Order: sequence, then structure tokens, then C-alpha cells
Amino acid sequence: MTQTIPNAKVTTSRLACRSARSRRKGYVSVFSILLIVIAVATLVLVVDWTFLVFSSRRTLQLTDTLALTAVSELLDDGRLLDEPLDQSDDVIAASTVITTPATGFLARNNEVLPSQLQVLDPLNELTIDAAHVDDTSEPVTGLNFNTSPVGTERYNSLRVEIFRDPNGSHPVQLLMRGFGAPDAAKISGSAIATIDSRVVGYRPQANAAAPVAPLALSRGDWESTRASQPLNPSTDMNNNGRKEFDFVLKYSDGSDTANMAVLNVDSSMFADAPITVLQAQIEDGLIPADVDPVTGRVGPFSVDVPDSLNGTDVMDSSDVADLAASFNAVAASNDPRRVFLLYDTAAFPNLNITGFIAANILGATVDSNGMGGSRLRIRLEPAFIIHPTTETQRELGGFDVPENDYCHKIRVTR
Repeated sequence: MTQTIPNAKVTTSRLACRSARSRRKGYVSVFSILLIVIAVATLVLVVDWTFLVFSSRRTLQLTDTLALTAVSELLDDGRLLDEPLDQSDDVIAASTVITTPATGFLARNNEVLPSQLQVLDPLNELTIDAAHVDDTSEPVTGLNFNTSPVGTERYNSLRVEIFRDPNGSHPVQLLMRGFGAPDAAKISGSAIATIDSRVVGYRPQANAAAPVAPLALSRGDWESTRASQPLNPSTDMNNNGRKEFDFVLKYSDGSDTANMAVLNVDSSMFADAPITVLQAQIEDGLIPADVDPVTGRVGPFSVDVPDSLNGTDVMDSSDVADLAASFNAVAASNDPRRVFLLYDTAAFPNLNITGFIAANILGATVDSNGMGGSRLRIRLEPAFIIHPTTETQRELGGFDVPENDYCHKIRVTR
């Protein structure tokens, strides 16, 4: 019987191949584990980075929201009462409307934010500063962010800062923790909102009418005669402390005197506006078609740089009644406020326009002189109007534009 003995060389070769395959399998296994570790680490970094970017953006949005919603509290209500500037209570109010528990702007925002993004320790995580910004077109730093204004300078800006300390009482916890990474991150945001009151004009938009009435008032009667009146039931009929005043046209027969005039707000036109156009402007505000098609705005006007608009201080009796009806419609509406232009001198049909004021329209009547003549009389009181169609400039024609007591625009100036 013959016995076959395996070839030793073949056996050795097979063993060597198996050993090589085993080693390759080992290398692949180690490499796969390494790739998994790298993938997990990358995932951790991506998830945390995405969360940090999201948290930072939402914190910045929160500071924007708080600053923009609270800055109007800096407006000095005393100016509506013709009192000297005093904003001590207004600075406190701007902070209070943000931080009041349960009802403040911060608490309301916390209600809709994820718990990780809520500011629950405002004493340590929130800083609020009021200041005067002189020029909104320049960086808001140094002397252009004065936290101690003096004299006629007013607090017109609010800076809101949020700092979430990783070692604080309510840190922003990372979503993926461990692997040697920190458990919390430092998140901060800052915003400055400014009430820009250096008003030179209004630019109506297709989706935002400018709240400007086509009337100009005597600057002297508004600033001096009205303001110097004693406060009594006849000058404060609604008992809110604001001094009311009547502005009138001449009678339709040209008799008596006037302290206001009806305007064509389109500076490219040298004619009286139709009565239907005037009524629409009074009731609905100005639209782009109402103003100069080249400049697209009413203005610019300032005390030191006046300009002319076409106007008249006499209207037909039938037109007077129509205007009175439109003003009364505004007075009875949910928002009886309008912006009025101011003039210093008049050489009709040209009025020397020098600025703007805002007022509540309390009512309008038609006066008769008993000889067939009639005129428009409207009663106004001071008001604030903050509106996006407001146009502002630090200087006009080389002169400083004064800050307006009544007309404003809010902008982020961070």
C-alpha cells in the first residue's frame, strides 16, 4: 500500500498566505476602528459647532430685539408737556421694561426660546446702558457713545449686552460633551439701538405711507405762542397735560389772518394740489406719487437750511368743509397722529419750510365770519411719531441738524 505524503513546500506556502491574510484583516480592523473614532470626533465637532453658531446668532437676535423694543422708552414725555429735558425716569424705564419679571421683554422672549438660550440670570448675564450717540453714520464708540450726556444732549441710545459665562449659574451646555471637550461654552451678543431725531424729511415707500399731512404751521405759534399758554381747561381739554392750540386758515373771502397753510408736498409742482389729493394725503399719508419724482421725498428742510414749497392760506368754502371732514376722520381713528411741516415766513405761494413736528389731531371745525366766508380750524397737541419713512442727517448744507423733540426714527447702530 502506497501512502502519499503532502508536499512540505505547499503546506508552508498555504500557512504563509493564511498568516498574511490574518495580518491584513487585523490591519483593516484597526484602521476601521480608527476611522470610526475620527468620524465620531468629527460628528461631535460638527454638532457642537453648529449649535454654537445657532446659539450665537439667536443671542445676537435677542439683543437686537431687546434694544429695539426698549429704546423708545428713552423719549422724554416731559417734552410733550413743554417741560425742560429730564430723562432720569426714562433711563430707568428703558431698563425696567426689559427686566421686569414675568411681563418684561426678556421674560416674554424667554417664553419662546429653548431653555438653553434663555437668560435666567439677568443680574449677571445682562447689561443695559443708556447713552447719547451724536452721529449715527459714524462708529458708535468712544465719544460717539457718551453715557453721561450733559446740557441739551439727550439719551438717545440703548446698548444691550448678553454674556453667558460657561462657569456661571446658567451656562450654555454643549450638546455633545465628553471626549475631553468642555461641557459649556461662552456665548455673548451686543446691540445698540438709537432714536435718530435729526429729521430732514420723509420718504414714502410703496408699502409704507409717510404720516405727513399737507399742512404747514407757523413755527412761532407752535414753539412760542402755544408753549407759553397757561395750562387750564381751555388749553388742555382732554386733561393729559399737553397744551393744545388752534391753527387756522384765512376766511375764504381772504379776511383775517392765518397761522397755517395748505401745501403741495411735491416740490416739483408750483400749483395747488387738488382737494381729493389733499384729502387722501390727510387720511392715508403720503405715497411715492405724492412727492417729487426725482428726489422721492419731502425735504430736506432744516432751521438753518430752509427750502420752499407751494402753499396757500385761503381755501374755497366747499374745500374747507372737505378738509375738515378728513381731519375729523383722522381724529376719530385709532391713530390720530400726523407730522406737520413748520414755516418761518410766507410770501405766497411760497412758504419757507424749516422743519417738522408731530401732533395729535384733536378735531377740526369750519368757522364762519357771518359774511359768507369760512375757514378751517384744527386743534392740535404735541405727540411722538417714530416711523421708518423718516429721513435723518447729521448735517445739512454745512450746518448741524438739531434733534427733533417729536419726530424720530429708530435704527440699529451697534
